[in-house]
Amino acid sequence: MSATASDIRLRAVIVGDRGDDFVGYVGGVLDDFEVEYVLCEDVYSAMTRLAKMPAAVVVLGRFERLNREGARFFEMLREQGHICCCYVDTEATFRRKGVFEAARAGAMVLQKRSQVEQVVSKMLAGSVVHRNI
Repeated sequence: MSATASDIRLRAVIVGDRGDDFVGYVGGVLDDFEVEYVLCEDVYSAMTRLAKMPAAVVVLGRFERLNREGARFFEMLREQGHICCCYVDTEATFRRKGVFEAARAGAMVLQKRSQVEQVVSKMLAGSVVHRNI
């Protein structure tokens, strides 16, 4: 018998606007895997929600939304044992040195939406997920 999302109790926080197509995509992926999640508009409300959640939390969002405080947000997530995945366009990767700082601070940098499915799948399988998949 395989483990399901409810057995492992993986939870997620999506940071972004409801109308953002990436947020909608991530919500759909999490729904498909039956992962509980909350939507937070910014990193500040995300930190408030994370304080009330158990340790197995993955935070997902666009780089621009997660990088409001520079790499500090990514560092705090790593220190608390959470996993952070930030999505960037391929061309944005080359334009923003902050993306590299985020990766150094422990964030996983995703350049393809399909990587969201891979990350969630690996977490549910019990694989340890670090910076890249």
